[in-house]
Amino acid sequence: MTISQGNGGTTQPFSIDDLVADLTPVNPVRIRDGIAMALALTLFISVAISFYLGIRSGLAAGNFETIFVARTFALLALGGVSAYAAMSLARPAVDTNLRKVETTASRIVLGMASVFPILALIYFFADMPRSSVEAVAIFDPSIGRECLTYSGLSALAIGSAITVWLRRGAVVSPERAGWLTGLAAGGFGAAAYSLFCPMDSVVYIGTWFTMAVAMAAVAGRLVVPSLLRW
Repeated sequence: MTISQGNGGTTQPFSIDDLVADLTPVNPVRIRDGIAMALALTLFISVAISFYLGIRSGLAAGNFETIFVARTFALLALGGVSAYAAMSLARPAVDTNLRKVETTASRIVLGMASVFPILALIYFFADMPRSSVEAVAIFDPSIGRECLTYSGLSALAIGSAITVWLRRGAVVSPERAGWLTGLAAGGFGAAAYSLFCPMDSVVYIGTWFTMAVAMAAVAGRLVVPSLLRW
């Protein structure tokens, strides 16, 4: 087969076989692999934090307080659903059902992210008796800084890994992916710190953990989109 080039009408041989020979196979991105990677990194960071700061009191003895389990599960679920929604954007699909799944996942993320802030507001305005620990948790910035620092550093590492994974695909909405990546990193990062955190106050969780996740989400929106454009 020949094709013409330029105005002079010159021809040059063109071989489909040669074109195919230059192609290299590309492994498809699998969402489950990306989520497994994020969970494994979260576990690694959590263990590292525990070695550095120590495990929360009672946990080593097998005392799993309800609020601790609920907090950790909620943060992991937030991270997992957010990561799934973000990674879905790296696999463009025409299928209407797939688009519905992506939209539903995004709505679930918003609902989950609002659970602890809403509970904190209810507890705060209900004027329930507050212990001295709760007062310290709310007003002592040193305790809050520790939560923000370790959750934020963990989120930075996890968010970077998720961003690298997303770059393997073709993200169709970088801005939306930025928000979701930040939320995923914030949820996983806060969950990694949760294994150490000694505070069980709902007001504390609704204040500092929510702030850590929100900061990660904003950082994701500001930084990630520019790294995903193609």
